[in-house]
Amino acid sequence: MSYTLICHGKSTTESSVTPLVNCDTASLVARSYLHFYQLRNLQYLYSSEINISQFPENLPVLLIDNTEKISGYNNIILHFEQTGKGLDSFLSEKDKSDLVAYKSLVEDKLYLCQLFNQWMETANRVKFTSYSVFRSHRFPSSWIVPRQVKNEVMDLLKRNNLVDGDEVYHRAQEYYAILSSRLGSNPYFFGKQPSSFDAILFSHLISQYYPAFPFPMLHMLIAKHDNLVHYCQRLSLLILGSKPPLIDTSNLSQKSQLKKDTSTKPSNPEDEEKKIHLRNSLLVGALSLVLFLVTQNVFVRDYLL
Repeated sequence: MSYTLICHGKSTTESSVTPLVNCDTASLVARSYLHFYQLRNLQYLYSSEINISQFPENLPVLLIDNTEKISGYNNIILHFEQTGKGLDSFLSEKDKSDLVAYKSLVEDKLYLCQLFNQWMETANRVKFTSYSVFRSHRFPSSWIVPRQVKNEVMDLLKRNNLVDGDEVYHRAQEYYAILSSRLGSNPYFFGKQPSSFDAILFSHLISQYYPAFPFPMLHMLIAKHDNLVHYCQRLSLLILGSKPPLIDTSNLSQKSQLKKDTSTKPSNPEDEEKKIHLRNSLLVGALSLVLFLVTQNVFVRDYLL
């Protein structure tokens, strides 16, 4: 059988993990699981290389022999687990019960903290997140999708009463402490071999720990737990072929200090976001005018002929 995993993002020949981490977390989960599963004959396609309208399903999508489509990383994992030879086949019933609980912790709670840090901290959104989403789509989707995602994230956070940064980061700190305590000195979450949860946990942690955000609050919280940092570093090297560098946060140990540092930057993120929106609007207007003139020229020429 041949397999093709379609992910968000752009392909790269670089050895850096940056382009992969810039993809969405879901794509990283699928890639990590398939790496642990040691799936053969696997190729990758990225949203910037294809007509994304061909795949209305949520990415990632796994194509099997270019006929069968499996959409979403949970369905991809389920497909292989149902064979009885999945990564979780060695787990005890108690471990499987624990997996469900920790999976909910990461996907339903910690992920919301990640979204808050990526999209609601203006400096992070303007300098990193929106641009990463922009680069992973073709025009005109590259202009439309970032704003749509931002609005969806805002609605999601409001529904979950996550609007205060202090509360969000306090919760994240508690979640990391729980995960660190359970991981201990084990190479993987449930012992000496990987489970599906390692694909999920690693992909979420690396998406929170690695990106060089102007306001790296989640990175700072993860950095307090050496075993989580080593977990990220080791699995990055194993799965992605490279590991992200450690960021020196010795002078950013408190959120107040971090805010002070970011506020002294010469550029205001809100102003910069308005400038980007204005520039895009002007460019759209210019393109519309050019298209109108070209169309008019064609009509006149056809009429004269």
